[in-house]
Amino acid sequence: FIDDVRVYKPVSPDNPPISFSVTSVTQSGMTINWVDNSTNEDGFRVYISNDDVNFTQYGSDIESTTQVQTGDDYSQIITGLLPGTTYYFRVSAFVDSESDFLTGSQATLPPDEIVSIATGNWDDPSTWSTSTIPSSIDDVTISAGHTVTLNTSGAFNGLTVDGTLSMQA
Repeated sequence: FIDDVRVYKPVSPDNPPISFSVTSVTQSGMTINWVDNSTNEDGFRVYISNDDVNFTQYGSDIESTTQVQTGDDYSQIITGLLPGTTYYFRVSAFVDSESDFLTGSQATLPPDEIVSIATGNWDDPSTWSTSTIPSSIDDVTISAGHTVTLNTSGAFNGLTVDGTLSMQA
C-alpha cells in the first residue's frame, strides 16, 4: 500500500525584471523604473537601502498588469528620502517565490543652502537668502551678526550657527 504523497514546490518567476532607470530625482524623492521580463509573475517588490547591505521592502507589492507578456514598463515613486544621499534598489518579480534581483542606485539632489541675510524670525522669508522658509531638505546657516528667533517649529537638514539662534518662549 502506497500513499499518494504530493510535494508542494513553490513557483518562481521565469525571469527577473530588466532595464533599471531613475527619473524625477529631487532632494527627497525619485521614481524608479523597470521593464517586465517574466510571463508568469504575480507582481513586483521594491527593496531600498542606503548602505547597499541592509534592504527593506519599500511600500506594498506591486500587482502585475501583464502576467502573460513581457516588455511593459513599471515604476515606483520613492518619497521621504534624505538630500544628498545615495540609495540602492533591488526589484524582483514574484509568484510564490522571488526572482533574482534587478539592481540599481541613485543619489538624491544635494540640500539647498539657505543663509540668513538679516536678523528676524525663522518663519519670515525675508530673513533668508532664498526668500523662503527653510525646510527639512535644506542646509541652514545663521550668519555672524544675525539673530534668528525660532518662533515656530523649524525644520532643516543641517544647521550651522555662526550668529545667534534664539527660542521664542
